[in-house]
Amino acid sequence: MPDNPTDGSISAKIAVEHGQADAGYEYDVFLSYPHAPPFGRWVHEHLLQFFEPYLTNALSRPARVFVDRTGIIVGDSWPERLKRALARSRCMVAIWSPSYFGSAVCVWECVVMLHRAFRTGYTPENPGGLVLPAKVHDGEHFPKFVKDIHYTDFSRFARVGEGFTKTERYIEFQDLLITWTDAISKVVATAPTWNPDWMGQDWVEEACKKWLGGRVPDPVDGRFSPPFME
Repeated sequence: MPDNPTDGSISAKIAVEHGQADAGYEYDVFLSYPHAPPFGRWVHEHLLQFFEPYLTNALSRPARVFVDRTGIIVGDSWPERLKRALARSRCMVAIWSPSYFGSAVCVWECVVMLHRAFRTGYTPENPGGLVLPAKVHDGEHFPKFVKDIHYTDFSRFARVGEGFTKTERYIEFQDLLITWTDAISKVVATAPTWNPDWMGQDWVEEACKKWLGGRVPDPVDGRFSPPFME
């Protein structure tokens, strides 16, 4: 049976019932993570094989997750493709570590989604945010602007290699993923109405002004200088 939300099929009707067909949105989750080892390898070796299936079950429909290694094809302008995918995602899952906040691209992705949450009414008094972080290392040296954001602690499970899969901790990792994806599904279901302003450069610059003091990350340079981490 075709699985196209525009084909009039049962799948399409289910998608509409669950909000998948909201105008503007293409993805439920934008995955933001540093590619460098070990955490980039951990994402692809362990996290992704469970994340999307568990989220699919939590949503009771196929989950749509943007991952840059599979969501960008040959010939795409990758900065524009990232901007479009981020703007058209309901929420963000971010894999936080000190190396995440040393990456200009990761920080840019994070602050743009944080700004959406701020502009759509998420505050300390109304804390249901749109950035759902997984901490995989440290935490003490994260920048000030994320210090008050709750994260799920995966640091005990951020290991690579086949040996990890043969430990009791690997079962605990899956148990935590089930609980986490259930929480993420609730954020997906209550995402704000899509706004075309999120696609514009003005929105990006406004986000950087608020969260980074006007510093727009440079994807060519790829990193922030140490004062950003203070």
